Amino acid sequence: PHVTREDIHTLQQELDDLQQQFDKAVMKKYSLNQMCQQLSEKLKSSKHLLESLKARQDAWQRKLSNLPRVVTLMANCIMAAALTCYSGPFTTNGRHVLFDSLTRICCQNGLLSTGCDLEQEVATLTLTSFPAFMIGEPAIHQLMLEGLPQDLSSQTNACIITNQLTGSWPLMLDPLRMVHKWLANREKEAIFIKHQEPEFTQVLLKSMGEGRTVIVSEVDTRRVPADAVLMDVLQSKSNLMRAATPQKIMVGGKEIECSPRFRLYLVSGDATEQVPAVLAQHLTIVCFRPERSGLEGLLLNKFLELQNSKLYMDKVQLQMDTYVYSQKAEQVESDLLHLLAKEGHHWNDHKINKGILSLNKAYEDAQESLSLALASYSHTNKTNAHPLASQASVIMDVVFAMATIHPNYATSYDYVQSVFLEQSGSRAQGEATLYKMKIFAYNH
Repeated sequence: PHVTREDIHTLQQELDDLQQQFDKAVMKKYSLNQMCQQLSEKLKSSKHLLESLKARQDAWQRKLSNLPRVVTLMANCIMAAALTCYSGPFTTNGRHVLFDSLTRICCQNGLLSTGCDLEQEVATLTLTSFPAFMIGEPAIHQLMLEGLPQDLSSQTNACIITNQLTGSWPLMLDPLRMVHKWLANREKEAIFIKHQEPEFTQVLLKSMGEGRTVIVSEVDTRRVPADAVLMDVLQSKSNLMRAATPQKIMVGGKEIECSPRFRLYLVSGDATEQVPAVLAQHLTIVCFRPERSGLEGLLLNKFLELQNSKLYMDKVQLQMDTYVYSQKAEQVESDLLHLLAKEGHHWNDHKINKGILSLNKAYEDAQESLSLALASYSHTNKTNAHPLASQASVIMDVVFAMATIHPNYATSYDYVQSVFLEQSGSRAQGEATLYKMKIFAYNH
């Protein structure tokens, strides 16, 4: 047939249309391949995420099942507040009596289970869990790094002393003269001054304006009520409690500006019964006396330190590792849960899933490192010096108990420790040290 020019033009147009359709089909195929690849990656990522989080499922389910009921949470907060405000002056036995009374009150008002069976009441606060409830596990490990004795009484005291929400400054009754070292490690920028020093008032007022921390030692509680300036400062704590900006307060008949960063700690060697009532009502009194287990740990660490033992350096490093890993694990888990609960989160978002996987891996690594550090630290206490420190702590505890019976028996921790360390070394020397400590205790 005869093909005209118009036919060629028509055929060319059809060919161009077919080429366009082909190009679109190729592009669509490429796009679908890309989408298929992305969906495959998202599916793989989601599957990996679910498998990874499955290990956390049991732990989170335990946490959910252990979450307190609303009324139990209220009881926990009431008991924690009461322990913070009122348990400071008591020894361990006194705190148990106070806690039992608080538990009965909560039971009688329906905040805890009938019959006060705390074993069956989920997530009920106990004296043992009080420090973790107040400040968390990482902060407890930090207290260990600061040199605080590792016993429940000392940890409870630290929670009370460092709590800034109470309406009064802390007065630490420290007849053994032990709290100074811990405060020096904790408050490295603090001003240390004795109450009887001539420049005390000037330093106190200047520190209030600058927002410094002041630690007042050797406080004679019977003389404090006569110090008008210090009494005015003590009575102003409730006004500074929640302040975010400098506050004007009356001190010694004059109006001064006090920074919200200002902190005040009083340290005295007096006994609880020596504190005048007029002073006690303006202070949070804390009786700082470690338990036997705390004394044992201090003696063991000091012994290893003086022996220039590699074990001591290992213990210090493990303490640091424990603090760092516990802090990291807590922070990473918080970030992980926040990301999982984020509003608008889509499980097919590859970028978010990748972030969750990364956080979960970091948490698992931190937990594993923490477990290893805790196990290794526990192993470092199993030394030949441990029985010596254990027996010496019993003698030391008896000596300190005698000091509460009569002031003539009063002594310091450093002095008793020096008796322990004087001849410590080999087993024979250790036995000699125990004998000398027994003689020392008998003479006291």
